[in-house]
This record gives sequence, structure tokens and C-alpha cells, in this order.
Amino acid sequence: MLPHNLAVTTTVIPIKADITGTTAKRSDFGVTLEGRDNVMGFSIVHLSVPVAPSKLDPMPASAAVVAIAPVVKGFSFKAPEYDWTMTTLGDPTNNAQGVVHYLTTSANTRLPSYIDAIAVDSSDHVVAVLSARHFWYPAQFVAQVAEVVATGHGCHADLGIKGTTEQGGGVRITRSCATARRPTRDFAWAKVITAWNGKDLNTWNQLVSTLYLTPAYTHAELTYAKSTAVHHVNVTLGCPSKLVP
Repeated sequence: MLPHNLAVTTTVIPIKADITGTTAKRSDFGVTLEGRDNVMGFSIVHLSVPVAPSKLDPMPASAAVVAIAPVVKGFSFKAPEYDWTMTTLGDPTNNAQGVVHYLTTSANTRLPSYIDAIAVDSSDHVVAVLSARHFWYPAQFVAQVAEVVATGHGCHADLGIKGTTEQGGGVRITRSCATARRPTRDFAWAKVITAWNGKDLNTWNQLVSTLYLTPAYTHAELTYAKSTAVHHVNVTLGCPSKLVP
């Protein structure tokens, strides 16, 4: 549960699904899909009734946490049951798409079976969320992405490119995947992107994180180098096709 009546779930929700929610105090209230990120494996929904948001803490590197997951026993009207176990989440790294995540570093036979799990610290605050792809993502980062998706009409920003970290700083464009919803055509002839809105851009992962935390259909100024010349261009950021609606 997040501020502004937003919530995150690993459940894949169709665009036009008729869905309702239930809490301990309220049942069958309206739930609207805001968007989904298939890279991280989360759906972002908006609740029609106010629900107190979860308390979130930053994830300390290599800290012991308690992982909690519902016990799935099929449909039941009984109160949900939960399983829990102690584990350690490793230092932050990046998945194949460049999105920051954590790996579990302690051998634990119960963790692989967990679904819809969260990790809490000694203050009982949520520090990480388990995605449908079984990556642990920082809870505060997931909350920021959810807000961005809601603001960006179902998407975070996208440039329609693939790239690599350039030695000495910047992102070298290796492939363009421009579509009608992606702005690559505005700077497809750029070679190395060196800054985003005037701030130095040092790695590909930094660019990915920046895009995840920027709403789609907004604007950004990119600085890029071509040969020995430095150029600036303003682009309207697109929406990745992997996000819906």
C-alpha cells in the first residue's frame, strides 16, 4: 500500500478488467489499473477508498530482514495465513535491463516458493518487495515508480534505445528501437549521451533508473557528443511498449 491510494501487486491485471479490493475494514471497493511494468513484474493500481500506506525504509546493504509471504491455498473466505523466514538481501545491483534490485544471499529452501512477499526490517517497515520475476526490489524505488506510472498515464519514460556505458562517462547508443511512442528519431544520429537535463550521465544503469523515475510524455534536455562536437536537444519522452495500458 502506497500514498495517494496507490498499491502494487505482482498479479497480472488485464487493461479492462473489472476488479475489486477487500481490506479488514472494507470489502468490494473499486480498483483501477494504472499501469504495469513487465520488466520488474508489478501492476500498479488505484484504490477507490483511502487505505493507510505501508511504512517504507531504505534497504541497508547486506542487512538481515524478515521475508513475509501469504500462504496460497486456493480460494477461501478464511483469514489469510502467512509464512515468514529470516534472510539477508545482498548489496544493490542491476538486472539485465539495468533496474536496481537485490539478491538473497542466505541459503533458504523456503524463499523460492514465496509469492507476493515483502521484506521488513527491525522496525517492521517494508524495505524490499519480491516481484513476479523473483527479484527483490527496494520498496522506496517501487513506490517512486508507481507514482511515476500513475502520473505518466500508465508508463514511465522511454527513449527507444539500447546502450552501454562509455569509457570515461556517458552512454553510447548501440541500437535504436523507435516507434510512434518513442522519441529516438529526434536524436538517432547522436553517438554518446553525456548529460540529462544538465546533469552528467555516467552509466547505462543510471540512465535506466532516471527513465524509470520520469513520467512518460514529459520533456528532457539531452546533451550528446558526436565526433568532437557537443550538442543539446530537447525530446518528448515516449512510453515503452512493455508497459500497459
